Amino acid sequence: MVNPCNPWTTLATRRVYDGGWLALEDRRVRDPAGHDAPYAVVLFKKHGLRILPIDSAGCTHLVGQYRYAADYFSWELPAGGSEPGEDLERAARRELSEEVGLSAGHLLKLLDMVATGSLTDERQIGFVAWGFDHVPRDPDPQEVLRVKRVPFAEALDLAMDGTIRDAGSVALLATVQVRAAAGTLPPDLLGRLR
Repeated sequence: MVNPCNPWTTLATRRVYDGGWLALEDRRVRDPAGHDAPYAVVLFKKHGLRILPIDSAGCTHLVGQYRYAADYFSWELPAGGSEPGEDLERAARRELSEEVGLSAGHLLKLLDMVATGSLTDERQIGFVAWGFDHVPRDPDPQEVLRVKRVPFAEALDLAMDGTIRDAGSVALLATVQVRAAAGTLPPDLLGRLR
């Protein structure tokens, strides 16, 4: 079936991998120029989540961990994935609690991005959180996490100088900075960033 907004036609699809987080499909497509070609697509089963916690002193929490696929130690915002069909806000609250031990009174969705649309349907959803109670941390068994609390401005500097390389973290930090400068965040959150 041809989507009138989509100039690509899928001629055949073969699933070559199907795992817990993603599937890989080997497709045969007709591109917008009319050429038939192979095309690999990575399909994600979960939405990626990034949460930017801002406490009453204007600080945030960064999570450090080794990222196996990219082969580097990454400082990034608390992150995780939503289960299929799970409410995204509920999943973000769970990840914030598990990774940094915070239960947020307020959560605001600010970002819904597709990181690499030419290869994958992966979505990353970004939330800013504030108004916390402390709860016990409970990371997933395979996660070896370091947590550090830094001023928001320092986290933003780390994103801008390339120390924080995680795309969702960089995008969410920049989004909050732009929204804060424009004054378009809730007043009680905005006051924490000044």
